[in-house]
Amino acid sequence: MFFPSDKKEGDRCSGVGKRAGTVNSDYLRKARIADIEYNGHDRNSPQDGPIARRLKEYGRVKAFVVGPRTEMSSDLLSLINCISERAAEVRWRGMIGTTAQATAATQVAGRAPKRRCGGCRAAAVRLEPQSPYRRR
Repeated sequence: MFFPSDKKEGDRCSGVGKRAGTVNSDYLRKARIADIEYNGHDRNSPQDGPIARRLKEYGRVKAFVVGPRTEMSSDLLSLINCISERAAEVRWRGMIGTTAQATAATQVAGRAPKRRCGGCRAAAVRLEPQSPYRRR
Protein backbone atom coordinates (compact mmCIF):
# COMPACT_ATOMS: atom_id res chain seq x y z
CA MET A 1 0.00 0.00 0.00
CA PHE A 2 1.02 3.59 -0.48
CA PHE A 3 1.16 5.97 2.42
CA PRO A 4 0.92 9.70 1.77
CA SER A 5 3.50 11.83 3.51
CA ASP A 6 1.14 14.63 4.55
CA LYS A 7 2.25 14.32 8.16
CA LYS A 8 2.78 17.25 10.46
CA GLU A 9 6.23 18.03 11.76
CA GLY A 10 6.96 15.89 14.79
CA ASP A 11 4.67 13.08 13.61
CA ARG A 12 6.06 9.69 12.89
CA CYS A 13 7.23 9.32 9.26
CA SER A 14 7.40 13.07 8.68
CA GLY A 15 10.90 12.88 7.16
CA VAL A 16 9.55 12.43 3.64
CA GLY A 17 7.50 15.61 3.93
CA LYS A 18 10.48 17.52 5.31
CA ARG A 19 12.75 16.35 2.50
CA ALA A 20 10.13 17.01 -0.16
CA GLY A 21 9.78 20.55 1.15
CA THR A 22 13.48 21.29 0.70
CA VAL A 23 14.07 19.88 -2.79
CA ASN A 24 13.08 23.01 -4.73
CA SER A 25 15.12 25.36 -2.53
CA ASP A 26 18.12 23.01 -2.72
CA TYR A 27 18.04 23.10 -6.52
CA LEU A 28 17.79 26.90 -6.55
CA ARG A 29 20.65 27.22 -4.07
CA LYS A 30 22.87 24.94 -6.17
CA ALA A 31 21.95 26.86 -9.34
CA ARG A 32 22.98 30.13 -7.68
CA ILE A 33 26.28 28.60 -6.56
CA ALA A 34 26.93 27.37 -10.10
CA ASP A 35 26.18 30.87 -11.44
CA ILE A 36 28.74 32.37 -9.05
CA GLU A 37 31.43 29.75 -9.75
CA TYR A 38 31.07 29.28 -13.51
CA ASN A 39 29.35 32.39 -14.85
CA GLY A 40 31.06 35.05 -12.76
CA HIS A 41 27.73 36.21 -11.37
CA ASP A 42 27.98 38.68 -8.48
CA ARG A 43 27.09 37.04 -5.17
CA ASN A 44 25.46 40.22 -3.82
CA SER A 45 23.35 40.91 -6.90
CA PRO A 46 19.59 40.76 -6.26
CA GLN A 47 19.03 39.30 -9.74
CA ASP A 48 19.45 35.64 -10.56
CA GLY A 49 22.15 34.35 -12.87
CA PRO A 50 21.47 32.46 -16.12
CA ILE A 51 21.30 28.99 -14.57
CA ALA A 52 18.91 30.02 -11.79
CA ARG A 53 16.74 31.95 -14.29
CA ARG A 54 16.57 28.94 -16.57
CA LEU A 55 15.65 26.65 -13.66
CA LYS A 56 12.85 29.01 -12.60
CA GLU A 57 11.42 28.92 -16.13
CA TYR A 58 10.46 25.29 -15.55
CA GLY A 59 8.51 26.08 -12.37
CA ARG A 60 8.77 24.27 -9.06
CA VAL A 61 11.01 21.20 -8.93
CA LYS A 62 8.86 18.18 -8.11
CA ALA A 63 10.07 16.12 -5.18
CA PHE A 64 9.89 12.35 -5.74
CA VAL A 65 10.75 11.07 -2.28
CA VAL A 66 10.20 7.58 -0.82
CA GLY A 67 10.71 6.89 2.86
CA PRO A 68 11.82 3.72 4.64
CA ARG A 69 8.22 2.79 5.54
CA THR A 70 6.85 3.15 2.00
CA GLU A 71 5.56 6.64 2.60
CA MET A 72 5.76 8.81 -0.51
CA SER A 73 5.74 12.50 -1.23
CA SER A 74 2.58 14.04 -2.67
CA ASP A 75 4.41 14.82 -5.93
CA LEU A 76 5.34 11.17 -6.37
CA LEU A 77 1.81 10.00 -5.56
CA SER A 78 0.35 12.40 -8.11
CA LEU A 79 2.82 11.09 -10.74
CA ILE A 80 1.87 7.48 -9.95
CA ASN A 81 -1.83 8.34 -10.21
CA CYS A 82 -1.30 10.15 -13.50
CA ILE A 83 0.65 7.23 -15.00
CA SER A 84 -1.85 4.62 -13.85
CA GLU A 85 -4.84 6.63 -15.11
CA ARG A 86 -3.22 7.10 -18.51
CA ALA A 87 -2.23 3.43 -18.76
CA ALA A 88 -5.75 2.42 -17.76
CA GLU A 89 -7.28 4.70 -20.42
CA VAL A 90 -5.14 3.14 -23.11
CA ARG A 91 -5.14 -0.52 -22.06
CA TRP A 92 -8.05 -1.14 -19.69
CA ARG A 93 -9.64 -3.81 -21.87
CA GLY A 94 -6.62 -6.09 -21.51
CA MET A 95 -6.28 -5.44 -17.80
CA ILE A 96 -8.37 -6.65 -14.90
CA GLY A 97 -11.21 -4.14 -14.64
CA THR A 98 -14.51 -3.21 -16.17
CA THR A 99 -13.74 0.46 -16.85
CA ALA A 100 -10.66 2.63 -17.16
CA GLN A 101 -11.35 4.24 -13.77
CA ALA A 102 -11.78 0.91 -12.01
CA THR A 103 -8.59 -0.41 -13.59
CA ALA A 104 -6.60 2.67 -12.53
CA ALA A 105 -7.90 2.43 -8.98
CA THR A 106 -7.03 -1.27 -8.86
CA GLN A 107 -3.52 -0.66 -10.16
CA VAL A 108 -2.75 2.05 -7.62
CA ALA A 109 -4.58 0.72 -4.56
CA GLY A 110 -4.32 -3.02 -4.46
CA ARG A 111 -2.16 -4.52 -7.12
CA ALA A 112 1.10 -2.64 -6.71
CA PRO A 113 3.79 -5.17 -5.82
CA LYS A 114 6.34 -4.38 -3.12
CA ARG A 115 9.98 -4.47 -4.12
CA ARG A 116 13.09 -4.12 -2.01
CA CYS A 117 14.95 -1.00 -2.98
CA GLY A 118 18.22 -0.22 -1.21
CA GLY A 119 17.03 -1.19 2.25
CA CYS A 120 13.65 0.51 1.98
CA ARG A 121 10.44 -0.97 0.73
CA ALA A 122 9.27 1.05 -2.26
CA ALA A 123 5.99 0.33 -3.96
CA ALA A 124 6.24 -0.18 -7.68
CA VAL A 125 3.22 0.32 -9.86
CA ARG A 126 2.58 -2.43 -12.33
CA LEU A 127 1.71 -0.83 -15.65
CA GLU A 128 1.86 -3.89 -17.84
CA PRO A 129 -1.46 -5.30 -18.97
CA GLN A 130 -2.56 -8.34 -17.03
CA SER A 131 -4.56 -11.12 -18.56
CA PRO A 132 -7.60 -12.25 -16.59
CA TYR A 133 -6.62 -15.81 -17.56
CA ARG A 134 -3.58 -17.42 -15.97
CA ARG A 135 -1.32 -19.89 -17.75
CA ARG A 136 -0.83 -23.27 -16.17
